[in-house]
Amino acid sequence: MDAIWAAGSCLICYFIFYRFYARYLGSKIFRLDPQSSTPAHQLRDNIDYIPCRRNVLFGHHFASIAGLSPMLGPAIAVIWGWLPAMLWVVFGTLLIGAVHDFGALVLSMRNRGLSIGKIAISGSSLYTNEAIAGLIIKTTNSNSEIVQITHEEIFGNKFED
Repeated sequence: MDAIWAAGSCLICYFIFYRFYARYLGSKIFRLDPQSSTPAHQLRDNIDYIPCRRNVLFGHHFASIAGLSPMLGPAIAVIWGWLPAMLWVVFGTLLIGAVHDFGALVLSMRNRGLSIGKIAISGSSLYTNEAIAGLIIKTTNSNSEIVQITHEEIFGNKFED
């Protein structure tokens, strides 16, 4: 198979999945509302929350989706050949990486732009948060030490069990 046909097939797959599968995920699974406002607009402070153009956001997302494919793809190619490697890169990205990142972006957007780690802590129980807080590395005067930090020191009395 010529490389141009392989590349063209991959691009067609990407287009089909973008056009139909992403629309299905957005409307049926994540139930996105095109009228909802993003945290960049709701919490705009021109430091952490700054609205940006769609193509800039796409560039950030595209840069983060690469993930494991560039590392695992060549390893698969060495072991099983170029076709399994190409299939892994294309379908792994479409069915695993893109869905994961899309879901992470939706969760972040619905939770004031917080990271997945902060969302997980805020939605967990008091005991889980205290266990996590007990292992936080505190840096003081460039000496890192593991210290016991209580739940209230980090979160206040925000969460009730």
